[in-house]
Amino acid sequence: MLANYARLHVMPVFLVLKRHEGHFYGVHHGDVSTKWQAEGDEVFTKEHCTSHSWYAEVLAHHEYSRGKLGQTDAISDTAETNEVLIGAMERRERLDVVHDRLQLQRLDSAPYDIGILDGGLRAEEDRLRKLAGYTGRGPTEPEARPGRPRADGVATRRASISPLGRVARATMQRILNSIHLDPELVSDRSKLRHLQAENDKARLDWRRHLPRSKTPHGLPTEGDADFLTLARWLLPHRELLHELFSYVPYPELVVKGLPADLLLHWGEMEVYDAQTAILRALLIQEAPPNMAKEYCRTWLAACTTEGGSTRDRVIARDPTRWTRLCNMYSAAPCGARPPELRDDQWHILHLLPHVVWIWSATSWGEPR
Repeated sequence: MLANYARLHVMPVFLVLKRHEGHFYGVHHGDVSTKWQAEGDEVFTKEHCTSHSWYAEVLAHHEYSRGKLGQTDAISDTAETNEVLIGAMERRERLDVVHDRLQLQRLDSAPYDIGILDGGLRAEEDRLRKLAGYTGRGPTEPEARPGRPRADGVATRRASISPLGRVARATMQRILNSIHLDPELVSDRSKLRHLQAENDKARLDWRRHLPRSKTPHGLPTEGDADFLTLARWLLPHRELLHELFSYVPYPELVVKGLPADLLLHWGEMEVYDAQTAILRALLIQEAPPNMAKEYCRTWLAACTTEGGSTRDRVIARDPTRWTRLCNMYSAAPCGARPPELRDDQWHILHLLPHVVWIWSATSWGEPR
């Protein structure tokens, strides 16, 4: 099929997956793509292509082809016909000819209404989020963004960094892909030490300025509180843990150095917080029927008796309860783990908003 497109110079853009980099690249075929766009489009050629070596050739092709177009059967796939069509028709029109020859439906050529397109994309995004069972921070939890004060007045800005703390994206990727952040196994070991020093400085500054009224009893002093110690102590006080990770300049680096069992337990607690937040939000909304609200009330009471204990978490995540709630009130968010996800994946998904620096800039991190 691609040969049919190529013969009329309308080869589509290719997407090439570079697995070692984890994303796609669009391939526009370089100068060939520009020339094919110019062929048949005299205005584009004169406005954008005067510096190309083939400029005069393409203009001459325009002149030659325009006089022959009316005598040409576009459906005839011959070299002579294609030469005329390439010089006399814009590339978008040639695409229609290819589809006519292949007996395929023509593509819509009308310009997109960006408002309609944006609304459709938003609806599709919501559908995918719901399909994935993603609940984010929960409906009642405030959105914590760097540089903005939270509802309780505590700033969540990132700590400033020194010139040595700046890092290129490619360097950061190599560091995060290293094994256990062992400086001896990291090619960018000098930069790794600089970044760790920036995080340590921010940790000490955060601990030093933590108000006494908010300091959990027994929390180690700033000199004795490394990230692992702080994370263990602050796990029952997750608002403070969120503040710490919203303050350090490179939270991904901190997480890379924490043990997996601690991260999974943290993620499990975030799932519990999100699930109970859904129940609390439904209680204060007007739309849910009284039967659904009463069900949320009794369920919430049952899963908050022991401060998020194992028993509380089991009751909060019970999939049969979530199914029953959605049957009572179809607009209720489902807080159950999707069956296609493992527990560890579900927990990590809920941990990401708190440990990925640019999370709020992604479509998953937008406030709902």
